[in-house]
Amino acid sequence: MPLHNFDHARMLEFSISAIQEFAINHQEEVFYGFSIDASMLCMNSEEEFARSLASYQSEYPGDYSDAEEIQDLRINTGDWAYQGFVDLRDSGGFDDKAYDEHYASSDEVQKSTPYGLVMDKLVTDLITRDAFACLTRTPDFFVNRVEHGY
Repeated sequence: MPLHNFDHARMLEFSISAIQEFAINHQEEVFYGFSIDASMLCMNSEEEFARSLASYQSEYPGDYSDAEEIQDLRINTGDWAYQGFVDLRDSGGFDDKAYDEHYASSDEVQKSTPYGLVMDKLVTDLITRDAFACLTRTPDFFVNRVEHGY
């Protein structure tokens, strides 16, 4: 009996379909990253990052000027224009209880929770299925999942 109620196949097909639909509506953008953040699928483009960086530099003079600050902003899904462009909860295959248990776990335990394992497999399968071929991507386009460290 599984320790969770995730439906991996359902989430995978839902994610592929959502990425394809997203790509149709964003053909003029060049994407550099995709992340799974909790139950949200997230992406950002070079164009949206440039807007965000300019906005932050204008709002916070003197900040976001060195390479490390800029890179931190670039990879922070909370600052992405398309954070949560779709939610895995809408797939019917997401297990909120397993996510809550994962979220409450230590950093070390999070590596092997049912949520962590299923999301790692989802990331791998999206790459294997070439789900991002429909997007215009940078050469260093990345796909991952992120953790919250509050």
